[in-house]
Amino acid sequence: MTDTATAGLAVKTRFYENAKTLFDLTVVNVMFGISVENRDRNQAIAFLDIRSRQEAGPLSASNRSRNEDLDLTVVISVASAGDVDDKPVHDTAFGLLRQLEQYVRKTNTTLDGTCMWCFLTSYDTYGYTPTQDLAQGRLLEIEATFTARIRITG
Repeated sequence: MTDTATAGLAVKTRFYENAKTLFDLTVVNVMFGISVENRDRNQAIAFLDIRSRQEAGPLSASNRSRNEDLDLTVVISVASAGDVDDKPVHDTAFGLLRQLEQYVRKTNTTLDGTCMWCFLTSYDTYGYTPTQDLAQGRLLEIEATFTARIRITG
């Protein structure tokens, strides 16, 4: 599908660009990495690390292709000020994750041709608020891994 050494940057860029069309950017800060802009938003999605694994693909006399599996880390952060319950913060964060997951699994499964497929493969949540900090608000972060498969032919 590609004639480069790695498709990591292309997949990350395409997923990021498409994510910006999924959300109201006045509410959700969609970032390529960690941005210093729009830090006043209570909802953020950051496209961060890429990990790559390559292995030999189908071989022929003229084509020494490789398969590349990319793991892209996407961090979703949702905060709510004041003495609120955790549930609305969790609902919002998991709603953002659901939209990303549905997009790559059902709507744009090849991320505009940059990969063969892309799926949500794992996630971890971080959202514990110590009792003494409850009045300051709640925060949930979801660190999600999306895995994409690419065939490198060139």
